[in-house]
Amino acid sequence: MTQLYVLSQSGDSAVNLGRFEYVYVGDDNKIKAVCGQRVIRLGDYDSRDSAKYALSMMLYYAGKNPGAGWYQMMSSEKANEAVVLARDPAPNQFAANGKKPVRRGGS
Repeated sequence: MTQLYVLSQSGDSAVNLGRFEYVYVGDDNKIKAVCGQRVIRLGDYDSRDSAKYALSMMLYYAGKNPGAGWYQMMSSEKANEAVVLARDPAPNQFAANGKKPVRRGGS
């Protein structure tokens, strides 16, 4: 059984992840852990993509450290930054020489 302790985003609670049945991203972009009738909020994020990224990072850490360990949930700002950096960059709209293409209208 894993002994990974997760410190919530706010830092006011820590839970043993091995005792919970599942961890999920709710409709309100909050990461929640469920054990029987108890639901504990681990983090609150601005977007669903940010919450999914934070959850995947927690699971990545749990997979890399199967024994005892601590993990603190990622801050909302850090998760947002990671999601923005992971997006595809805007297409380059300039010509090979670095200048904007000139479009001359015709009739």
